[in-house]
Order: sequence, then structure tokens, then C-alpha cells
Amino acid sequence: MKVDIANAHGITVVRPHGDIRVKTILALRSNFDVLDKERVTRVAIDLSEVAFIDSSGIGLLANFAKRLHARDGRMCLFNYSGDVKDLLDITGIDQAVALCDTMEEMHRAMMDGAS
Repeated sequence: MKVDIANAHGITVVRPHGDIRVKTILALRSNFDVLDKERVTRVAIDLSEVAFIDSSGIGLLANFAKRLHARDGRMCLFNYSGDVKDLLDITGIDQAVALCDTMEEMHRAMMDGAS
């Protein structure tokens, strides 16, 4: 899996390319580990290139969100398709991660409470 990472206005944007499933999550997990070491606190996951997320992918996203919250960070998922949104809704991941339908919502979710 290819994963692009960019930083803009204090937000780290992670953009995985391809489905997030057990056979492909190693690259995404490795990138999350690097972001942990760098102590980033605001991460937006751009899901525009993701058509499917399996339970291991949901677990990876929820675990990374938990690690961010532990250091007063925040994470949101944005730019997802209708099918991916349905999966996210079913899992209840919105209890741990902000789901943002628009770029404006993503920026607002990332900057609320920013110092």
C-alpha cells in the first residue's frame, strides 16, 4: 500500500492508496508508528483512495486515534466514499474519531482547541 503524508497548517494529512485490510495495513501501521515517534497531535486521514476497510483496518485506525488522544491529540477521517462511510457508521468508530464530510469540517475538527 502506498501512503502519502503531507503537513499543512499544523495538520498531518495521511492519504492511503488502496483498501485498508489485513494484507495491506503494514505500510499504514509503519507510518502511524513514525508519526507517534514524531509526537504529532493532529492527524487527518484522507480516505479518497480507499474503497474498503476491513475489521483489522478499523482496529488500526481506532488504536492510532487512542494513542493520539493519550497525548491530547485528535484525528479525523475525511474524503470517504459512501460505501466507506457506511462501514464507518456501522462500526461506531465515530465514538473515537471525528468523521468529517467536508474539508472545512476537517479543518474545524482539527483546530478546535488548538493553541
